[in-house]
Amino acid sequence: MKALLKQPYYFLFPDPQPLMQCISEVDVATAMLQALFNDVRGSYNLATDQVASFHLIQKHLRNFAFPLPFGLAKRCHNLTWRYSGRYGDPAWLDCLQYSLTIDNEKAKQELNWAPTLNLFDCLDATL
Repeated sequence: MKALLKQPYYFLFPDPQPLMQCISEVDVATAMLQALFNDVRGSYNLATDQVASFHLIQKHLRNFAFPLPFGLAKRCHNLTWRYSGRYGDPAWLDCLQYSLTIDNEKAKQELNWAPTLNLFDCLDATL
């Protein structure tokens, strides 16, 4: 995903635009420590509270990004991956057509946890 976000383009998806979230390693470590030192069970979703489209994320990361039709991007990615192994399995592109968001309320309630970075600060810190 990082490699895709570093490209000078964004994918043209039909509206409504699919939404994404992220999480910083520090926030994950904090939640893990809370889980270790408290009597809790189960799994917890961890993510920033904010969501954004791939296009808005690209606009944040760059002053200008080229729009790229998704079908063309998928064909180019398939060829690149097949012959170089770069940029990860093409199935990841298919996932970008759908919103990838989660609800972190259980972690907030049971772990007394909250993300310390918002979506764009998290992206800036990891990219």
